[in-house]
Amino acid sequence: MSEIVIEVNELSKQYHLNSEKGSRKVTTALKSISFEINKGERWGIIGKNGSGKSTLLKMLSGIVKPSSGSVTLVGSVAHILSVGDNFIPDLTGRENVEIFFRLNGFSAQEATEAFNRAAEFAEIGDYIYSPVKTYSDGMYLRVAFSACLQLSANILLVDEVFNAGDAAFREKLKLHYNDKYTSAETMVMVSHNPEEIITYCTHCLWLENGAIKLVGSAKDVETAYYYAMFKEKREEAYKRPLVQNADNMGTPFVPVENELLKVSDFSIEAPEGAASITYESGILFNIDIEKKQEHLVLHPAIHIYDYLMNMILTMIPQANSMSDSNMKTHENTTGKMRFTTKLQPYILTFGNYYAEIIFAKNSSPDRDFLVEAIKAPGKIHFEVRQGKIYDYAGGTNNISIKPQCNWEITIPDNIKEARTN
Repeated sequence: MSEIVIEVNELSKQYHLNSEKGSRKVTTALKSISFEINKGERWGIIGKNGSGKSTLLKMLSGIVKPSSGSVTLVGSVAHILSVGDNFIPDLTGRENVEIFFRLNGFSAQEATEAFNRAAEFAEIGDYIYSPVKTYSDGMYLRVAFSACLQLSANILLVDEVFNAGDAAFREKLKLHYNDKYTSAETMVMVSHNPEEIITYCTHCLWLENGAIKLVGSAKDVETAYYYAMFKEKREEAYKRPLVQNADNMGTPFVPVENELLKVSDFSIEAPEGAASITYESGILFNIDIEKKQEHLVLHPAIHIYDYLMNMILTMIPQANSMSDSNMKTHENTTGKMRFTTKLQPYILTFGNYYAEIIFAKNSSPDRDFLVEAIKAPGKIHFEVRQGKIYDYAGGTNNISIKPQCNWEITIPDNIKEARTN
């Protein structure tokens, strides 16, 4: 059966601040939150700056007293919140570490043994015997964290622990926590890194303006939080383009025509059997055209843009592929035709995207290169929704990929103008 080791009941915290005019102002950091943590669970606390994350950890550790509500913890507690704040600059690393251990209830013998372990973990050599005021920031953090890691407790509270020190030391910390915090011990950590939350936590709590927004599995809550941030950034990004460049917004499809062909429709939909476009479903693209000339090989291209209008993906019939051969077999077909292609699952994660259509044509008898035949104006918006598997919509850095995709051409039977010579 589950064993509750942390119980938070109607916990609130208000701070009374002085304004410039001398009046008292009340700021609420936490608003009547409640949750329970069982033995062996590893919880991540996420939220924007100022949402109450660090205040909650300090109240769990006993550093900050609640304005109302209660915190109950079963067992011993260690916390890594303000690393090395109590270090005395003129004392050596060894002296500071041993004082730290004695203040945490270690005997003289236990403090010496813990120092040896901390010095080995910190890996700063003989600098451990030098005054900490001579340390670089990285050395200081290594010693402070290495000392904190020697505290023995069945509940650990940590605030942005994996941001300490250089990359090598951060990886060492991660390995340590992966080995140490098994099903027998409990951890609560604050982190702004989604990878850390998902990798090291079983559960997650999302705070927003001092209140609980969502509680659940680490994967589900972190995904929901990251997607909310993604949508917010997208909306902010479009405030300026809305005024300065309306063409960059998604627009309804408008047919386009010239002497070679007419592009009459463009549809984006979920493949058959899927209720909506998701990360797992893939995406179906249909382009309806009317081809006016014979001796013309058309090559369709769909360019996909992210929400910042960076082109991230192009769908074309690859050279010498079956799709390319299919294009060539319709060199002398005229009339109405439909070009269809599918973007395979697991390529576009959830988010908002824009698609534009371009048709190229062969410009020489030996078909060495292509030139543009027609381009539809505007970019059509579509959304990839969350499905069973969650992924993250990260920055694209304007990297364009060209996944393999098959193109098909169908000719409606009831269209008499469509013919093949």
